Amino acid sequence: MTPDVAFSSLALFNLLGGPLFLFPLTMFLLVNGIISTKRLQFFLAAPEVEGCAARTYWKRKDGSTDEADEAVNVEYIINKN
Repeated sequence: MTPDVAFSSLALFNLLGGPLFLFPLTMFLLVNGIISTKRLQFFLAAPEVEGCAARTYWKRKDGSTDEADEAVNVEYIINKN
């Protein structure tokens, strides 16, 4: 084996270190992306729930509760009719 072949081989193996180091992370992120996409598709394709409403309680800076300056509490109400 001549020095030019040996050093060329070492340089090529050194260049492969970065991509081989990132490969497991890339696979992890790819699998998480696929799972997240399937969950979002399932959620967005689900039928709407009838009788579901959201009630928001608002609090003004002066203490009254009619017009909104900031949301204090949000509760969801589901009618089971």
